[in-house]
Parts: sequence; structure tokens; C-alpha cells
Amino acid sequence: MEDTFDRMCNAFQARVDELTSITRLRLEDSSLDTFSAELKDTESTVSQLELKLEGIKHFLAQEREGMPKLQEVLRAAEAHHKELAFVAENLPQYLPGPSSRPSGPVTRSAAAASCELPQDDEQDENASLAANSQHPAEAADRRKKRQTAPRRYITQQELASLSSYMTARLSLDKVNAALDDAASMAEDLARQLSAARSKGRLTAAERKRTQSLMVSVAAREGVKGRFWFMEADMRQTQTLRPDKTGKALLTVLRHLGRLHEVRVQVDGAMQPVYVLQQ
Repeated sequence: MEDTFDRMCNAFQARVDELTSITRLRLEDSSLDTFSAELKDTESTVSQLELKLEGIKHFLAQEREGMPKLQEVLRAAEAHHKELAFVAENLPQYLPGPSSRPSGPVTRSAAAASCELPQDDEQDENASLAANSQHPAEAADRRKKRQTAPRRYITQQELASLSSYMTARLSLDKVNAALDDAASMAEDLARQLSAARSKGRLTAAERKRTQSLMVSVAAREGVKGRFWFMEADMRQTQTLRPDKTGKALLTVLRHLGRLHEVRVQVDGAMQPVYVLQQ
């Protein structure tokens, strides 16, 4: 490329010199000054063109130097595209959401505050670590209270494996939303039971119910140490309601191994207890 530009510049200069010499030989002495001025203008124009050509040569040289870096960027972008394509192909159709959503828009400061660990919580965590060795039973209760209920979401293949009469009018999103409701109910009930054991803050109705459940349900085999809920808890949910659709959702979750039903006698009557499976 540089040789081509050099040959072009040399050709321009040779042609100008040739025209200059020929013109001077053919001109009369009276008009020699006029044509000399015109030739000088032509030489100036050719010099400017040479400068522009040199600038083009410099620009092309810089572009050639940047080509390896550009190729590296393109290879990295292609690899990143393949990774995103793989994630998109294997992404579940339903993803879990937070158990409690903010009522208003989330600001930058609120988002940052939610990610920071307050100093009081950090001090409480250090204090709890120090107390674990002295009170292992209480430490186990605190660990249980901090745990979350299992959420093994349903895939489209699992839902399609069930009979059509069982999944009629039930979409994958609805089934997984019901699983979210089941986990939220189990976590809330576990929190109430933990608060009742530690004499925490509960309403009178909640304390009466949890005391009854601790005696009749919580210690039963198949329920003890698990996350569970009952039909009475389903009245406050959005998807898993105590109606026909809720019954169908419970049936699907049981058949797919997400729930296990245990019959327990509560207040003189047999009632179902739904235990979440790991």
C-alpha cells in the first residue's frame, strides 16, 4: 500500500516537472511570468494532495495496527453470544420471584440499602455465633428459622407427562405460582411456630392456633422438621386457593413429588397437612 502511494506521488511530481519544462520552452518571454505563476499554483495544489495522501497512509497504518485488537473483540463477542444463546435455550419458563415485593418503585438508594448489611445485624450475627457453643438447641432453632422452604419448580416436560384431565386449564406459570404460594405459606407458618416457642410477638389468634398445631401436628412423623401448611393457610394466597382450581393444583404438585399429604387429627377432625418435599 505504501509503495503504491509513493509511486503515485512520484508520478504526479514527474508529470508536473515535465509540463513545466515543456511550457517554458514554448512560451514567449513576454508571457513567461504569467505562466510561471500558474505553474506555481499547480505545484502548490499537488503538494496539498501529497499531504492528504500522506494523511491517508498514516490513517491506514493505524487501522492496520488496530485490526488484531478488533479481531480479539469480535472473538470475545462471539463467545459471549454463544454463552447467552446457551442460557436462553436452557432458561426455565418460570423463575422464582421475591416473597415480598415493594409497593412503590425501587430507587437506586433503596436498592443499595437492601444490599448492605446493617451494623446492628452484623453485631447480632457475631453475638449469635458466640452463643451457639453455649446453647446448641437454641442455635438449631435459629438456623431453622432462617431457612427457606424448598422451591423445586416444575418443567414443561414434567407437566406434559401428567394426564390431560389432571392438567386441564392449568398452565406451567400457574402451577409454579402455586408452588411459590405453598413455600410462602410454609415459611410463614414456620415463623409463627418459632415465635410461639420463643414467646415472640404474635396475635392472640395466631398464638392459640400455633399452640394447637405444635401439639397436634408439628411433632408428628413425616411433618417434624419439615416445611408444611394446611388448608386454613390457603385463604390468604393469590393462586393456591381453597377452591376447585386450588384442589387441582395440589393434586398436580402431589403427583410430581413437590408435596406430600399427611392426614392428622386436629380439633377432633382429620385434616390434611401438606409437606413440601426437598
